[in-house]
Amino acid sequence: MTNSLQYSISISAERGCVRSEKLQVNGSPIFDSEPISNHPNSPVREVRYFKGKRGRQPHLKFEKSRSVLHQLLRNETCSNDHIEMIALCMLTLSNTQHLDPSPAILRGYSQAHTAQRMGERGENFAALVKTIITDVTEKSAFVSWLKELTPTELDDVSILYGALGESLFALKEGDIDYPAPILSDRTLRFAAITAAFFQPDLPEILTLEEIENGLHPTRLRLLVELMKAMSKSGNVQVMATTHSPLILEWLNPDDYATTFVCKRDESTGATNIIPLSEIPDLLKLIQKQPISELFAEGWFEGVL
Repeated sequence: MTNSLQYSISISAERGCVRSEKLQVNGSPIFDSEPISNHPNSPVREVRYFKGKRGRQPHLKFEKSRSVLHQLLRNETCSNDHIEMIALCMLTLSNTQHLDPSPAILRGYSQAHTAQRMGERGENFAALVKTIITDVTEKSAFVSWLKELTPTELDDVSILYGALGESLFALKEGDIDYPAPILSDRTLRFAAITAAFFQPDLPEILTLEEIENGLHPTRLRLLVELMKAMSKSGNVQVMATTHSPLILEWLNPDDYATTFVCKRDESTGATNIIPLSEIPDLLKLIQKQPISELFAEGWFEGVL
């Protein structure tokens, strides 16, 4: 059985400490700081620990400057089952890949002969593709998405080799190979993003910055569909940022619970984050005015 972990943490930018924190596994709480009133000037925070037995749940004290996760893991009160779940949560959070591919790097040869995961800026991209296309099923799926996402008419992907056997990414049209150095920034960037979803060493969490950069709106919509499809597969959780009103227009109301509006509070330095599903009267408003127009006109800034 796969465990469903739900972890949340709120940081006070003004005080530089944890404001609230909780962890649930399969809907059952392990710890939660919310029900307890903690003095803002206290160096410790009380947390209700759910030990799995009836009766009053114990309140444990932890340093506010650090996450409860790490501290509870070493607390003698914590049960072995909870230690296992906390360690799993920490492992999931640590297995995060931030991806912001650089076309300059993608155009180069890979230093590794094979790769299970590419670097943050696209290091060893060609070596990763080489690994992907050795599996017929993975190659078919990868090339299928790539054909949709890239503006180039392509029949296949291929790997070219340097004097020392280094790998270089190429697209194939008919019998002609088009190597990475002559491909556009747009094509390379989204070839790399597509490849990220087929990495043998897939991260638990994949984060992508400003996904609209360098992509035509028609291709951008396909990328959104790719991210949603891969997230629903349960193999990876995708977190992407955007300033594009168009992306909001393509979302379904079912997506609103996992789509967040973020705004920095200039007075405190904190970033306020709220899901679209919790914005009052939003569903009524979008019946009268497109959500993309509300975003472009700055309406969302007034609700945070």
